[in-house]
Amino acid sequence: MTTVFPIEVKCFVCGETSTFEDWASTSSFGAPDLDGRSAELARSTIGLWVKRCPNCGYCTDDIAEGVPRVSDIVRSEAYQSQLADSKSPELANRFLCWAMISENEEHLDEVALHLLHATWACDDSGDDSAARVCRLKTVASIEKANAAGTPLFAEEPGAADAVLVDLLRRAGRFEEALSKSEEASGRGYGDFVESVLRYQKELITKEDTVAHRMDEVGS
Repeated sequence: MTTVFPIEVKCFVCGETSTFEDWASTSSFGAPDLDGRSAELARSTIGLWVKRCPNCGYCTDDIAEGVPRVSDIVRSEAYQSQLADSKSPELANRFLCWAMISENEEHLDEVALHLLHATWACDDSGDDSAARVCRLKTVASIEKANAAGTPLFAEEPGAADAVLVDLLRRAGRFEEALSKSEEASGRGYGDFVESVLRYQKELITKEDTVAHRMDEVGS
């Protein structure tokens, strides 16, 4: 069960007060996808994860909070252009704008997460082209975070590499996905991550680009 309730929030950027839906709890029944996306009911709460001020377009989880320079980012041409980009679903644009804010703050872990969530929003809209673009943006952000030694997604070593391989596979970049999976397999990760990487290789060989779940992974 997901618990949803209305809240009134005053925007940090423009001072406008708006009413939003927020959530207190949810449940998840079933295994997550290979990219870490939860099963239902948690899966369908994605629209509540990022709020957009209807006046200025500030996008984040809590628009009452922010740092001083966030106002300049929100009012920038690049930000407003992304917010209104017709090539992406509206919810995806919210996450992409949130990623821009996190990138300005050099929060590499948050950037990767917001881009991944934008990808899921594209999937939910059935927009394969926009989803592919977001997947490749997420790949680039993961590689940047990995190069900086920034932990991503989970404490388990290798989780970010496993997600990266899934993103490349689902984007149809099979040669890159296979290369990355082989690189990751040589890093001595735990048994489960190794099992995921082996399964990914099977899917890559079949040129499979659809979503698969963790419970499909063999031992």
